[in-house]
Amino acid sequence: MGKHQTSLLSHFKEKHLWFDVSGLIVLWIISIFFISEIWLQFVLKITALIATLDIIAFFSFHLLGKKNSLLLQGLLGGFISSTTVFVQLNNDKKFIAAESSVLTQAMLIANCAMLLECMLILVTLSLNFTLPMLLPFVYSLVVMIGALLILRMKKKVPSIHSSPVLESIHFENDDPIKWTKVLKFTIYIAGLKYLLLLSQNINGLPKELGIFLASLLEAHAILAISIIDLGSEVSMATFWFTMVLIISGSTISKIIIVLRGSILKKKSLAIAPLFISLVFTIGLLLINNSI
Repeated sequence: MGKHQTSLLSHFKEKHLWFDVSGLIVLWIISIFFISEIWLQFVLKITALIATLDIIAFFSFHLLGKKNSLLLQGLLGGFISSTTVFVQLNNDKKFIAAESSVLTQAMLIANCAMLLECMLILVTLSLNFTLPMLLPFVYSLVVMIGALLILRMKKKVPSIHSSPVLESIHFENDDPIKWTKVLKFTIYIAGLKYLLLLSQNINGLPKELGIFLASLLEAHAILAISIIDLGSEVSMATFWFTMVLIISGSTISKIIIVLRGSILKKKSLAIAPLFISLVFTIGLLLINNSI
């Protein structure tokens, strides 16, 4: 695994690094403490998140190498917005030299982080929490972890088709944050969010469809809202159905992102575990509900 062409210490002597770090800190402070308008706060937080993922990739690549950098980025980004991680890893050209298996592992780790956070939200917000409530997320998580283990095991087996050229290609990480790229991704995600908000305001739109549409972009927020909305008297079957809607929306959006992305070469590596986890989760919940 090759080293970056410019050392990390050299970057600390450049003004652009300190400008990017300072700008990022200011952006987070403004979005958290000084903005009360929900829509504007969302846009600023998404901008700050994408820039944060950029700078995490920059530092971790220098310190850990490109593979561990991607895995760390997937883990940390997944706890905030796994969808954003998928968008970035599938469209940002600085990842074009990364191996498909490593990119897929980073995406699956981001999805695992999202599922773990959903479980934490559920435990925290549910008024009548019981362990069976976690089953939709546990089932999905089991498949994700299984897929990760398979990818790791296959990686240890040397392939006669592996290309030594790939190992010599470096990420374009001379700039800690590429603000034009950050702005492009922000506009893309904010635009999707706005379209979803418009669809939710359509009169007569079924609540279930609204939950599904909202989960296409963000599972955490709609999960928290749904738990509060369901209350404490809801049946387990209804609760599971709502959770499956959220998981389905999140999974389908990620499959679409992978299909439309231009970076991942072996798309089936990422699509297969996402699809299997969804089918596996729905199947087991149907079996549990019929018992």
